[in-house]
Amino acid sequence: MTVAPNKGSVDMEIIDNENTIVFRSIPENYYAELSGNKCNTVRVIPIEELDKYDIHYIEALRMFVTSNGVIREIIIVNTEEETGFGRSLTDVRPLNQGIENQYVFSWKPEKRESDDLLYISDA
Repeated sequence: MTVAPNKGSVDMEIIDNENTIVFRSIPENYYAELSGNKCNTVRVIPIEELDKYDIHYIEALRMFVTSNGVIREIIIVNTEEETGFGRSLTDVRPLNQGIENQYVFSWKPEKRESDDLLYISDA
């Protein structure tokens, strides 16, 4: 999948009618995530970002929701090569280790046909 360059240092985006979350990952983590050896990412999401996208964590679902429903997809973008891959989210949960708004995002490791779709940032 080819990714359009994203100007600035956006760490998180919500796209595809608010049902997909996008994170950037350094190459060392990106390749482990892409291969399926590491099927999760830990992220601190500032309250400003949660408010900006009107995201709410629903503990019973272990997922984030927006006004358009549950965020079910994740795209991970390589910070250096601007390539990325998508996966289906399986679980989102808070990581309560003294850092506020820190979450673990987990996904299915298998490649899907839609992984080859072009991702273009709104930024």
